[in-house]
Amino acid sequence: MRAMKLMLAIVGVLLSSTASWAKDTISKTNSAKLDKALQEAHTEEVAWKYVPLSGPAVDAEFSGNVSTQIGKTALLNCRIKYGGGKTVSWMRTRDLHLLTVGRFTYTSDDRFKAIHQSGSHDWLLKIHYVQKRDQGGYECQVSTNPPLSYTVWLQVVEPETRILGARDLHIHVGSNINLTCVVRHSPKAPAYMLWYHGKQVHLIQHN
Repeated sequence: MRAMKLMLAIVGVLLSSTASWAKDTISKTNSAKLDKALQEAHTEEVAWKYVPLSGPAVDAEFSGNVSTQIGKTALLNCRIKYGGGKTVSWMRTRDLHLLTVGRFTYTSDDRFKAIHQSGSHDWLLKIHYVQKRDQGGYECQVSTNPPLSYTVWLQVVEPETRILGARDLHIHVGSNINLTCVVRHSPKAPAYMLWYHGKQVHLIQHN
């Protein structure tokens, strides 16, 4: 009887050790699988952050319409997100005239120039000495299939000046006079004003 009890005790110890070893093995295996799963999930998450969900898109916030005055320089911008090395072109919508492709200019009018810095998302169309005829829509196109296009509108204005009050004023010698000049259709406030008396500049008024 005593031998049987001793044998049962030994068997019990072996079973307990086997169960403990199996538990540790399963725990280590699950832990390794969990670590691997977390690592893969992290890798997929990082990849997910940098792979766009769609193709190229125009960032309208930085591709707005432009207003400038005659004789000045206009910069039209087309910001492309997730471009992926696609080529961007500029076309004038009035006559469907191709102006630029990538960094190259395809028009005989040397007032137009394509500007793009390597690594930048901005594709600019620069127009020197803007004329009234330049007003209208300019379409930037991305070489996708089908092509992605976005239209930027250029408004060309010609400032007008007018002195308030009557055309002829009668005042006494030595009296003070206030003259007010109103500027209209100017994209921004002028840096200075020139007042003429006859054909000569009488006063330079800085803003």
